[in-house]
Amino acid sequence: MDDMMNLDGSGWDESMFDDVLGEVAEKVRLLVFIVDCSGSMEGTTIGSVNSIMEEVLSDLEKDKDYKRIAVLTYGKEVTWMCEPPVEFKDYGGWQRLHVSALSHLGDAARELGKKLRQKEWCPSGKNGTEGVFVLFSDGMATDQCEDGLKFLQESPIFRNGKRIAVNFSEFRDMDVLTAFTGNRENVLNLKSNEKSKAQKRILEIARN
Repeated sequence: MDDMMNLDGSGWDESMFDDVLGEVAEKVRLLVFIVDCSGSMEGTTIGSVNSIMEEVLSDLEKDKDYKRIAVLTYGKEVTWMCEPPVEFKDYGGWQRLHVSALSHLGDAARELGKKLRQKEWCPSGKNGTEGVFVLFSDGMATDQCEDGLKFLQESPIFRNGKRIAVNFSEFRDMDVLTAFTGNRENVLNLKSNEKSKAQKRILEIARN
């Protein structure tokens, strides 16, 4: 019969599955927040991060376009607060963070790089995935972070994505932060009372 579909899949129209599987987004925007929970972030610094994330998530929950979120923290250990990425409506609110010793940024970068290479982990729309990556850190890594960051930068989603680093601490290492963002213009060195500037910048890159 002329109207029968070939067994090899030729002649199939993906739109015929829309009613069954639901509409597929043109492009998925993946937002990944990486948070330094080392001892040097103690006090007002981690408090500023918590406040910013509460406000940012509250604003982004109102958006109608297709975004997914994942949150990775690192200190001595690397921990996913949320993974695989979920829609904002399913996230359930920000869990306030506390600090610990050490700052294994290289391990965190390698862990994220591994996840971005897994098709079953990284959501994709009809036209792929757009990544937005936000690092909260003073840049004071206590491991050999260069190899981990290089491994992360080899991921096309990360390399082609939007990347910023937010720092409220005076103990900054610009080389480390710049290695994450790709350029110094995307490193925000702010005072603890300038949280609104960080919120505004994060929302700008998350929405545009």
